[in-house]
Amino acid sequence: MGQNGSEVQPVSNNQQLYQKVAKISKVLTIFWSIIIFSPVLIIFSPLWVSAFCVYWMYSYGTGKHPIGADLVDLARDAILETVDEMKNKVEQLGKV
Repeated sequence: MGQNGSEVQPVSNNQQLYQKVAKISKVLTIFWSIIIFSPVLIIFSPLWVSAFCVYWMYSYGTGKHPIGADLVDLARDAILETVDEMKNKVEQLGKV
């Protein structure tokens, strides 16, 4: 008898065969899915990347704060600060 009072029956040969066939068919399905869809992913990836970039810029422009917006703001602030410094230096050199 098993742990909860029921008998443990051995797995028949047919069940073992069905389990093996199921495993093999699962592996083959995954393999062929990768073979078929990989070229599709590669061919259309530039379109998806472009669409994502447009979506990101739209989100940033409308103030939704997408991932990486902090870095863009930091870079913008650094560029503006450098421009202001250069402007001040040019003005000082022009006055001398």
